[in-house]
Amino acid sequence: MTIPTLITLLTTLGSCGGGDREQAGHPDGETDRQAIVQQLAAARQRLGVMRLQYRFPLPAHESRGGYMRHTYWFDHDHGLAFDSSHGERGIDSDDWTERQKTIIVEDGWLATWPNKRSYAWSHEEEPAVPTDIRHSPVFQAIGLWPLRGRYPCAEIEGSVFDLETIVADPRYRIRRIADGDIVLERPNADRCRLDHERGFALLERVWFDPEGNESMRITVPSLRDMGNGVWLPAEFHLDTSSRAAGVGTTRRLTGQLEAADDSGRSGLAFSPPPGAMLLNHRTSALTQVIPGGEGYLTDRADWMRAFYRARQSGAATVVLSNPWFWGALAFVACWVAGRKLYREKLS
Repeated sequence: MTIPTLITLLTTLGSCGGGDREQAGHPDGETDRQAIVQQLAAARQRLGVMRLQYRFPLPAHESRGGYMRHTYWFDHDHGLAFDSSHGERGIDSDDWTERQKTIIVEDGWLATWPNKRSYAWSHEEEPAVPTDIRHSPVFQAIGLWPLRGRYPCAEIEGSVFDLETIVADPRYRIRRIADGDIVLERPNADRCRLDHERGFALLERVWFDPEGNESMRITVPSLRDMGNGVWLPAEFHLDTSSRAAGVGTTRRLTGQLEAADDSGRSGLAFSPPPGAMLLNHRTSALTQVIPGGEGYLTDRADWMRAFYRARQSGAATVVLSNPWFWGALAFVACWVAGRKLYREKLS
């Protein structure tokens, strides 16, 4: 065997190991950046006319079945809308009193509180997208910003979450690993893994702090096929790490896809309901601008009754499912029976 042949054989064997290794035949791991960007751009264009709805269970309110629900409507030619609300067992998020929907269009933004029958309008030449939308974990998990080119995407830990941007960034090394997936990596800053068979959908992303410690991680255990090369996270986990006094803690947020369709444009429509009040966001003054709405207080009273019934039912369910409750009840029953027997014996 010649020396060049031996070197080639050893190189091939060394690149065929398991784990996060580069695929044999790609010693430098470089892939066609333009092909990936084109695939991501096509997915982003489709996303730009969609409605997405994600549900986030709240562990702190698990006993009541508490959750957040975020709904997004996109029209990449005109703007976006965002609905944020909470719900519990027996109380749907659509009926939550503090539910808020924000609509952003070319000449301003509209904040509406559907269950309070009030809204506020602000005229702006170039309205900004609120931070809670730009930093939404939904878009971090998708890795695409539907309004790219109209509004800037957000930065997370010094790196934009938009995959189109980072694929074209020469600071990111692109390589294939053993199963064919794509890894984008900027050492000690950011690392992404993309599914090479499903539209380069994001499977995992890890951000690092300046000291090289992991600060945030997104994992996508399952994807949903939306057709035309678009894959959305059916579920994702966002783990945030922090260190205080040398002790590390991690918080987890889980998102679950509830709905996705091409009705994005419908969410930008708004018609004030009967009795609607216009809020002056500078003076906080409310002015009724649409007549009617006499049944508003009755609606809210009905909602409050349903709310407290659900809360009481939830509290009863928690108590009855607690083994300590039944243990205490058995102890009291035995104590009462024992005293009765003791008194009968004395008499």
